[in-house]
Amino acid sequence: MNDYAFFKGRFEAIKPIRGRAVECRPIGVRRRDWETIRMEGDVVCCRLYRTDVIKYHPDGVVELCTDGYQTNSTAAFMDEYSPFRAFKAHNKVQVRVNAVVYPLPDKGSLKFHRVDREWQPVEPIVIKKEFVDRAKAKEAREKVKPFLDFVKTFLAMSDGWIMHKTRMELVDQKILTESEVMGDGFFRHPRTVYETMATASQEYYLPLMMKLFPERGGFYNEAKIINDSPELGWWGRPRDVRIPWEMAKERLYGIVRDGADVHVEREIEPGNRPIDGAKA
Repeated sequence: MNDYAFFKGRFEAIKPIRGRAVECRPIGVRRRDWETIRMEGDVVCCRLYRTDVIKYHPDGVVELCTDGYQTNSTAAFMDEYSPFRAFKAHNKVQVRVNAVVYPLPDKGSLKFHRVDREWQPVEPIVIKKEFVDRAKAKEAREKVKPFLDFVKTFLAMSDGWIMHKTRMELVDQKILTESEVMGDGFFRHPRTVYETMATASQEYYLPLMMKLFPERGGFYNEAKIINDSPELGWWGRPRDVRIPWEMAKERLYGIVRDGADVHVEREIEPGNRPIDGAKA
């Protein structure tokens, strides 16, 4: 099948919608005027909103692009109007070509052509993934070891409990601002949080721990409600929370991983399954 000739013929067969300042030829159902087909010189473009997701070139090359829109809609459109199986996995649009899965890049495109009747990349597609460098991670954890030791000791002495009363006694100590840590404990600026863990003086360790393990957000495995007033609602009720050290350590190590420079990028071979974190 000549894909270029097929889609060029499809373009020519579709009548533009009347009264549009810019020519609009819906590629499928006419009311779905955000899914169109157009010509760019001699290249046939299958367009979703303002992105030419698939381009059919006269020499037989098929070019795929997301323009950064790694969405289910982009994947479905690509699956419908390209020769390949497309789907979304691991927050990326993925395309399966001859049993090999390639992630679509945010910028640029992937190009394929037929070689001996089989689809192949026009140029080798380099797939990269970030890995945690163990040496870098160990060095980064050493910088926050005093704080980690404090948290471990505190939780051991309190049997894992962080009391609401203790939290209220420290409420005025603003070790981290709300612009750096959201109220539910998720971080807007993990690097700032990591650097605070590494540089804070001991007098701020306790309020810092309170900030990193809030009453709300689910970063505990047991809770005791202090004020059961219905007017407060479930999330508004103050509570004591219990956090095992292993749970706390996992969260603190995650801050180190996300906030410190502990990653290294390596090339990997694409396979028959999508790879989490892979990028082209």
